[in-house]
Amino acid sequence: MDKQGLNKPFAPKLFIYNMFANIIGTIVFSQKFDIEQDELKKFKYCTTDFQTDLGNWLFLYEFVPIIRCFMRNPLIKYAKYKDEMMEYSVDIYSSHNNTYNKGVKRDFCDTLIKAKQEAVEQDKLTAPYFTDENLAASVNDLFMAKYY
Repeated sequence: MDKQGLNKPFAPKLFIYNMFANIIGTIVFSQKFDIEQDELKKFKYCTTDFQTDLGNWLFLYEFVPIIRCFMRNPLIKYAKYKDEMMEYSVDIYSSHNNTYNKGVKRDFCDTLIKAKQEAVEQDKLTAPYFTDENLAASVNDLFMAKYY
């Protein structure tokens, strides 16, 4: 970006978003994000931009069923990005799972891995629910929930 704020109007929204993304990303993933990073752009779209992007089309699509014959689903882009973000979270969780060290807590992923191991070792009733997919979804939800 070319010197925003120097004798030019300054819009801090993207920088504030990036600041919160980095705080939550560090807690959840142990990872920092760059404003230009594709994953951050997709997370941003799924958490804030899709509402503006859709406008009233979503309401028309959902509440006037006859109109579905004439328009495509307005949530296709959202669903695609959400699936890609889930894959991203699964990859991060899997890499944390592969490099997990019981004595080192890097982030929330490690806390979930420890909880899973303890539930399995102690044969708790909740153990079947600690699947890798559920835990990766929890990590993804934690990152995305900061905007809701």
